[in-house]
Amino acid sequence: MKKVLLTSTALVLLAGTASADIALSGSAEMGVRGGQLDATNADGAEFDETIPLQFHTDIDVTFTLSGETDGGLAFGAAIDLDESGDGSPAVDNDFDDGGVAIFISGDFGTLTLGDTDGALDFVTQDMGIANPGSIDDSETEHFGYLGAWLDGSGDGQIARYDISIDAFTFAVSVEQMPTGEGGLVLEDDDDLTWAVGFGYDFDFAGGSAGVSIGYQYSDNGSIDVGDSVDGEDINLVFNAGEVAATAVGASVSLDNGLSAAFTYTNFDFDEGEDADHFGIGVGYEFDAFSIHANYGTWESDVGDLSGFGLAGAYDLGGGASLHLAYGSSSSDLDDSEEEFDVDTYSFGVAFSF
Repeated sequence: MKKVLLTSTALVLLAGTASADIALSGSAEMGVRGGQLDATNADGAEFDETIPLQFHTDIDVTFTLSGETDGGLAFGAAIDLDESGDGSPAVDNDFDDGGVAIFISGDFGTLTLGDTDGALDFVTQDMGIANPGSIDDSETEHFGYLGAWLDGSGDGQIARYDISIDAFTFAVSVEQMPTGEGGLVLEDDDDLTWAVGFGYDFDFAGGSAGVSIGYQYSDNGSIDVGDSVDGEDINLVFNAGEVAATAVGASVSLDNGLSAAFTYTNFDFDEGEDADHFGIGVGYEFDAFSIHANYGTWESDVGDLSGFGLAGAYDLGGGASLHLAYGSSSSDLDDSEEEFDVDTYSFGVAFSF
């Protein structure tokens, strides 16, 4: 009954357009996950913790709406019901991303607002190239993984304009700081995270390739560097203050199923030393199999972080696939007794509908 009501309401809202489409898609996962933590705390005491083998289930539902005006402008929206982390409806807070992205597109380019990629992330193929995914993201949640740069430093609502002309892509974006309940602006409301990016893609005999360069600045940046141990996040460094990121990337995809990508990013902290990140990823698809590996490292004057991830999948057909993943993280922090070594793994079945 609820599904019929939602669809009927959407049809009323889209009445009067030249054309409109509404699609419902979803995914589900079930399996097991676990891992191991070896660490030394600030006092030099060593301890280890086995992350017990535990059941894992997840489900996601996405509504996708699209239409076109009489003048030929395309528009649409996507609502990801799994992105509402506080348990409230995905569209409950108009001042937060809520798993919603809305766009309008034409010859002028595309304007997108909501839960979407910033300009640097949009033009750059990150180290997760050709990743078949896993049920717990072990292969992308290690210390060395970088895939969103400074996106998420604010409220998660990103406004991005992008346009492609022949093989060139240009994008610019801005993200505001979080607001209070009811949209009341909090302290430092003028803080912004903005980005610009350029990309060039080309084909050649046997495949395709792309290169990119981008810049992102945040008045109050937040960089997601961490891992998860039994549901608890470990965040180590690179989380605060005024910061600028400059990134270059290159990728190649061959017709034989092999793909690879490389990124280099320099983070310039206003209150602290610079940090450099290097990331590389490779993937290979053959028959019903997909495999992926990535490695990343952070280098700075406060120490180094690194990690790698492995993922494999077997397509069972009909929207079902088997997934296996492993992730490993390690730290080498200067002037600190703290050290972390984290290993996580998962195995399960994923379904798409």
